Amino acid sequence: MTVLGPKTGNKIESGDGNIQAGGNVGIEPARHERMLQEARDELRVDLEAKFAEAKRADTAEREVLDLKIEVLQGKIAEYEKRLANPEVAFREFQRTNQDLKLRAFNLMHTRPRKSSSSILAV
Repeated sequence: MTVLGPKTGNKIESGDGNIQAGGNVGIEPARHERMLQEARDELRVDLEAKFAEAKRADTAEREVLDLKIEVLQGKIAEYEKRLANPEVAFREFQRTNQDLKLRAFNLMHTRPRKSSSSILAV
């Protein structure tokens, strides 16, 4: 087994094929900003495609496409807002990430566990 980084005293009972990761695993603020730009740019491409499609659409299709265009414009505006102040956007990203980790941890540790007798009864 190859271990990346220094070996720790961590041990997982009944573990098979475990993977260890050490240190902080995350992204840098500059990478976060690039991710925002890439996501915004993908939305812009999709928006242009919807505009082109709307030009060829009949009335019913046009109404649906207008709604899709409105949603895309809203998403792009949100990315523009984040990119206007990437430091704040990154802090919000980190805070959301921490909240999600905490919620996942709480879910994992608050689920009722089946007792061995109830497992055997099945």
